Amino acid sequence: MNSKTHKTLALVAMLVSLFFGVINVNAQSQFDPYWLIDLGALPGDVQSVAFDINNPGQVVGRSTKATGEHHAVLWDNGTITDLGMLPDDDFSEARAINNQGEIVGLSGPHAVLWDNDTITDLGMPSYDEDAIATGINERGQIIGTSGGPFSAPHATFWENGTITDLGIVATWFDPTASSVGRLDFSHAYGINERGQIVGVSTTSTGVHAVLWENGSITDLGTLPGHNYSEALGINERGQIMGLSGVWADGCNAGECSAVLWENGTIRDLGIPMSSWGLASGINNRGQVVFASFQSYLGGEGFNRAVIWDNGTITDLGALAAPGSGLSGAFGNHDRGQVVGFSVEVVGAALWTR
Repeated sequence: MNSKTHKTLALVAMLVSLFFGVINVNAQSQFDPYWLIDLGALPGDVQSVAFDINNPGQVVGRSTKATGEHHAVLWDNGTITDLGMLPDDDFSEARAINNQGEIVGLSGPHAVLWDNDTITDLGMPSYDEDAIATGINERGQIIGTSGGPFSAPHATFWENGTITDLGIVATWFDPTASSVGRLDFSHAYGINERGQIVGVSTTSTGVHAVLWENGSITDLGTLPGHNYSEALGINERGQIMGLSGVWADGCNAGECSAVLWENGTIRDLGIPMSSWGLASGINNRGQVVFASFQSYLGGEGFNRAVIWDNGTITDLGALAAPGSGLSGAFGNHDRGQVVGFSVEVVGAALWTR
């Protein structure tokens, strides 16, 4: 599958380093301090990344060996557990966890569910060859993406053994492409308890954030002057967070703006997302976490985990000297704790007040 998610995770894996510790971080004097806790990795592993946290405080992600092999892991009460993988697969990754402890992600080319020490292959449409599960709600509804060498990636929904292709808004012919610019793909990134699903799809005018609800797809649009947006998370209030930018530019050097959709309108949160834009989340308090450029926070230009809370932007810092270090945030729960990575440690990080 040729998805932006996989490209983002590959970049994170290259940047995560080998040190660990626990310190009180106050990266910029104008921002509140957070405790930044290194979650560690499996014994003998050299890297890790945390992708999601549930309200009980269980964290899921991956731990990586020096050979590059990933294992899905669960951090719970100070213990890290290898979740394993399907037979014949050589890597796995846990991407999301609900409050019941049900975990979804991937094992090799398969979208999977871990539940009570059992791993289940969720399957995929017959025309696809690989899939990833990226979200699960308390009803056990699962979303993700599947695709293959002869089929474009498309948002996918799993429920009670039934697999549904969520489809696209329309095919887009990219005028900036050097060859045939026909694009027709979609990805699903977030789901709430009402079964509302958010992600991205090609449309007739660009690649746009979308909402799937009750069998229909709604184009959420972009900020003025943009032709590219992605919806990356949705909470129980229906607030949707994501990014908006220009497709040809990607999200390098601040071309993408962090945005919030609410009650049919799009709001610029006033700070750009970095190229790690898919490192992001929103909780039921409306707190948004993602990676931005430290240069926009008064620093030297490193990518940095930040939290947006009712108009206030806080640099969450990194395990490094003040004003330096790279970090990114992937998820947050309703008590305000944030998970992601800091490259000055083994990788997986938990921020808490």
